[in-house]
Amino acid sequence: YDVLGDDNKDGLMEEDDEHAITETIMTMATEPESIVQVDGKPKQPFMEVKISEGPRRSRRDSGLDCDENSPESRCCRYPLTVDFEDFGWDWIIAPKRYKANYCSGECEYMHLQKYPHTHLVNKANPRGTAGPCCTPTKMSPINMLYFNRKEQIIYGKIPSMVVDRCGCS
Repeated sequence: YDVLGDDNKDGLMEEDDEHAITETIMTMATEPESIVQVDGKPKQPFMEVKISEGPRRSRRDSGLDCDENSPESRCCRYPLTVDFEDFGWDWIIAPKRYKANYCSGECEYMHLQKYPHTHLVNKANPRGTAGPCCTPTKMSPINMLYFNRKEQIIYGKIPSMVVDRCGCS
């Protein structure tokens, strides 16, 4: 926290951008008058500090998760299970199926755009571009057991097989 300059007499502290807690110190007197209770006994001065949590910042590209019953028309991640047996891919030992997910939906002005470039290209040449598309912005691998062309059993990590997040780009 940055304490305000000496010209500031109200005793307030400013919050840094990196912190989510706000501290406020109420006015303090430099030479407090003596504090005496009705019974004549002196009291000690004290300072009360209240600490409260400020609003948390949310991630811009958090993406939306939807399902087939969702009324959402914006760019969303939808569940999709891929079954290798349905493709006749008998060379895959495991997994026989996995949750791949997919992206679909409209990309409105600046909605979940991963890159500022997407917005600028669309603004600079609106007739020459189709606009942003709903596409995966984060993907993860799956581990797979399969036969290679020499009929050897291979255990490998296959990259970019699961859509974790969708966005417009």
